Amino acid sequence: MLGGREAGFSLVEACIAIGLVAFCLVALLGLFQVGLTQERQAIDQVQAAHILAAVSDEFRGLGRLPDGTKSTQITGERFGLKLPDAGGTAFEPSTPIRVNEQGTISATNPSYVIYYWITPPTAAQGIYAPYRLRAVVAWPGSATVQGTADAPQLKNARGHVETTLEFSRG
Repeated sequence: MLGGREAGFSLVEACIAIGLVAFCLVALLGLFQVGLTQERQAIDQVQAAHILAAVSDEFRGLGRLPDGTKSTQITGERFGLKLPDAGGTAFEPSTPIRVNEQGTISATNPSYVIYYWITPPTAAQGIYAPYRLRAVVAWPGSATVQGTADAPQLKNARGHVETTLEFSRG
């Protein structure tokens, strides 16, 4: 005993200590949740970028056709993409391509959706003039894109990646 009192913490001190610990735990749990959300967004963005690279590669592969072969006679192997013929009409995305997390086409439970616009060269420019591709990969798989290649508008999307490139068949 010290001066008639027992050594120890008072009820007020104990309540303050418990309050500080609770405050710190709430802050840590909040940071944990933010970290998990950021991780999921990063995973989605990286996977969408890989899918976008595969779309770009497929279009580039369609560009290497034997002379005399019409572009519309060739279909991409992975996503079934086609090129319009030179001087033809630009392709607008009438049907979205829905893919799963592995980047394969999936009608059930898709994680990502691909939209693309492709503009062929005019007939005056010839078949070796560049094609223009604009592709958007959005997530989740239920996201929609409306508008034109110059001004796509995303609906119900948590995020997206997009690219614009030109390539020729030569």
